[in-house]
Amino acid sequence: MVGGGYRRSRKASGDQDECLNFDDRVLGSSEFVERLRQEAAVRPVLPSRISLSDIRTIICEQFDVSPEAILWRTRGGPVSAARAVFCYMAVRLAGRVGTEVGQFLSMGSSAVSRAVNRGELILQETPILKESLGGALRKG
Repeated sequence: MVGGGYRRSRKASGDQDECLNFDDRVLGSSEFVERLRQEAAVRPVLPSRISLSDIRTIICEQFDVSPEAILWRTRGGPVSAARAVFCYMAVRLAGRVGTEVGQFLSMGSSAVSRAVNRGELILQETPILKESLGGALRKG
């Protein structure tokens, strides 16, 4: 068992050595996943594994909020919008799992799912922001 299942089984057994290149959607070794990422035709389907901290930095710069603020539980305002767009970028563009994003932000997976939808709406309303964030994500 290799790929996402292999990663989970190693984690469950307490093995601390983590596969560096993995994708839960691909069954194969880390070398295979890395080769897929290098393929031009597959690259849009398998985004690079940018860290959640890097995504947070990109979002906070665009929304002019502090990196710590995005971890706060707020309703409305620029911090709430930044969290929603962060969730959208992490899940839809960077291929992260909602539970992983939720742990990073201290949110439940259903809250992350709702935030992803809100983030998508925010970016649809401001295409310049979406273009800017997409370019920053590709660079990272």
